[in-house]
Amino acid sequence: MNPGVLSPSSGGVFLVKCADCKCLAVRGANGGWKSFYDDTELPADTEAVIAVPVELIMPFLPEIRRVQLCPTQSPAQK
Repeated sequence: MNPGVLSPSSGGVFLVKCADCKCLAVRGANGGWKSFYDDTELPADTEAVIAVPVELIMPFLPEIRRVQLCPTQSPAQK
C-alpha cells in the first residue's frame, strides 16, 4: 500500500492496480478486490493506489448505480 492512501478496509471506491490493469474497485465480502463496474474478482496481486471520492464518479454512473451508492437518509434528516 502506498503512503497516504486511506485504508481499503474502511470501504469505499479505490483506484487499484495489478499486473494486467488499473481500474476502480471495492473490497468484496471475502476481502479480495472486485471491479467496481461489474463485480469481477481481481487478481490476488491487486493493490490500492488511492481512494476515489464517490462524488467524482457519480456523474458517470447509470441511475441504478447512483441509487446503490447514495447513503440512505435517517428519519431525522428527511
